[in-house]
Amino acid sequence: MSKAKLNEFYSSYRRYSEHHISEKQLNKLVPCLKRCVSSLSERDNSEILEVREIYTKPLIEYCGDNSFLGLYNWGGDDKSFVIGVKGPFWKRGWRKVINNEELYDHVSWFFHFANQYVTRGRAIEPLGALSLTFDETFEYIGSPRISERSFLNSIPLNFPCDFDNDKYTIFDNWINKINGMDPFIQRALYFYFRFIDLRNHGYFDEAITALDKVIDIGHKFLLERKVECRRDDFVKFYSLEKDIQTWVNQIYEVRSLFGGHPSNTKWWDSEELYGEWLDESTPFIKQFLSAMFDYENNNRLIEKNPLLWSEWFKQNCMTIYNSVWFHKLPF
Repeated sequence: MSKAKLNEFYSSYRRYSEHHISEKQLNKLVPCLKRCVSSLSERDNSEILEVREIYTKPLIEYCGDNSFLGLYNWGGDDKSFVIGVKGPFWKRGWRKVINNEELYDHVSWFFHFANQYVTRGRAIEPLGALSLTFDETFEYIGSPRISERSFLNSIPLNFPCDFDNDKYTIFDNWINKINGMDPFIQRALYFYFRFIDLRNHGYFDEAITALDKVIDIGHKFLLERKVECRRDDFVKFYSLEKDIQTWVNQIYEVRSLFGGHPSNTKWWDSEELYGEWLDESTPFIKQFLSAMFDYENNNRLIEKNPLLWSEWFKQNCMTIYNSVWFHKLPF
């Protein structure tokens, strides 16, 4: 199976590259990619630590598992935190494998983005749990104020938690069921973050559009797994009740009227009409996402914590390629 996926990856990558590198180097591209993939096993014993600073309201410090090292309050700032996540060592070191500058520039960027896919996926697990527990979003600040080495040297072995046991249990439950390696889970949480952020800042029309995207991803998630279902009846496959499907259909109707197109009626009053209804929908949103995460857990296609990143790449190369590369962009 992985051989067929790799052949599809090589073919797709070459097809995209026909208009982006010289013809001379194009003929060398697939052998170059094969050398890179073959060399991934040499990197299995090495990992890279990514430390990112985030801005968030809830004061939380949480000890991670083998995929991330925790959310850690740095320097006493109540709203500024750093998160450390581990990923495969794909970000650098490709000059040892690629000796042509044009190919190096073209191919090494792909593996940079592939590494980014993993580290973002791992970061979205605690950050998604944070958002779903506290109904808040977060904001990446950018480069951290501490180095990876300082982070490792400073991080405590046991994190104090400044929220009550009930919140901790909710947070822990969310984080254990989120698989950030699955692109549908990544996308659903990304647009859920967008929904929370837009709603908190008073952008109703844009928020309802972001929420409808979460639901649409949940539908396409089932279609990807060969579940035959329509948009207007798919939640039953998540073992959800009819009132959730009614809510899903209502979200689509409101989005179509106010978010998807310029409304031809009551355009001034969308939030006044439906704002309270949307705010009362929080339990439905969480039930929907929880059911989607449970379905992924029970029908897993992409391993969350692989033993060998090289084998994981071979199994999921097309998923990564379709998620991070440029071939689907209009220009």
